[in-house]
Amino acid sequence: MSLSVDIEKKLGAFHLRSQFEAPDETMALLGASGCGKSMTLKCIAGIVTPDRGRIVLGGRVLFDSEKKINLPPQQRRVGYLFQQYALFPNMSVEQNILCGIRSGDKAEKRRVLAEKIRMFRLEGLEKKHPAQLSGGMAQRAAIARSLVTKPEILLLDEPSNYLDTPAVEWLQKRLRNYSGTLLLISHDRFLLNSITNITLEVDNGHVTRYQGNYNYYVHEREERRRHAEAAQENIDRKKEQLERNINRFRAKATKAAQVQSWIKMLDRIEDA
Repeated sequence: MSLSVDIEKKLGAFHLRSQFEAPDETMALLGASGCGKSMTLKCIAGIVTPDRGRIVLGGRVLFDSEKKINLPPQQRRVGYLFQQYALFPNMSVEQNILCGIRSGDKAEKRRVLAEKIRMFRLEGLEKKHPAQLSGGMAQRAAIARSLVTKPEILLLDEPSNYLDTPAVEWLQKRLRNYSGTLLLISHDRFLLNSITNITLEVDNGHVTRYQGNYNYYVHEREERRRHAEAAQENIDRKKEQLERNINRFRAKATKAAQVQSWIKMLDRIEDA
């Protein structure tokens, strides 16, 4: 399910400008802590309202500031796994999962519940509350709850936190089988390399797209940095040459026209 995001959100001195197009792919959202990754997910999910912009999922407008459209989270068909899971503490594992199943009669809901309990290896934990679960158990329960809503897009914020290696491998297989659009925040390079094919880098509130997994992103980012540095060096050399020529010939009447041309060229470079 394609996703289109073009939003802005100000929080104090921080200004998020998030603009990207996401096809039916598995994408990583990367960037330094505090750069706006989680805020972007919360805006897509409808938990936070952008100041302006537009969010469209599969042709459905989720948010449009100009048209005053802002669908509530339950109408967006967005599955969102919080970094801290956000399981209801007063509910058992099965109750947490059941609250995400919004269609079907009682028997059908129980069938779906049993399916997710088996799929996410939660047998024997059905009656336990979040405080009685390990981090990995709570993570699996939270993912199960996210998926029973049949979301058109799945947003995951650090899904491999607190998981050991076998659990991460299990998660990798489950996410590979997910058929919708998936947007993932993670510091787990193994997970990113194994399931993502697009990387979105958030830097100072701006989003840059890389067509590949984490390893490709690291390589391509370094190549872009080198090209940018080389281009800047060329600009600096050109500016120095123009400044030398201007200073050298400024007092010569025969060079007045040429000097003015050099000054205009220098102004254009500095304004670029």
